[in-house]
Amino acid sequence: MDELSEDFATQPTTEEVILQNEEKLKLFKSMQKLDEPSREVVYLRTMGSLSFIEIAEVLGKTPNWARVTFFRAKQKMKEENEHGKENGM
Repeated sequence: MDELSEDFATQPTTEEVILQNEEKLKLFKSMQKLDEPSREVVYLRTMGSLSFIEIAEVLGKTPNWARVTFFRAKQKMKEENEHGKENGM
């Protein structure tokens, strides 16, 4: 019986699933506003779980370029998210 209750305890609630899906939607919407190289880097890093070295190999760039591009893209997405909150979106 304890195993069954532990399984239920580790399952996300319906509310948690909805909130996670909303967060994913926000992420994808903000990613679409990025320029193509930035969008690729963010996608490979977050969805593909690639290292900056691997991203650099895939895109034919340097690892430093991948790091800087990812950092700038994150900043842009963060600013966009904050701007949306200020405007009640």
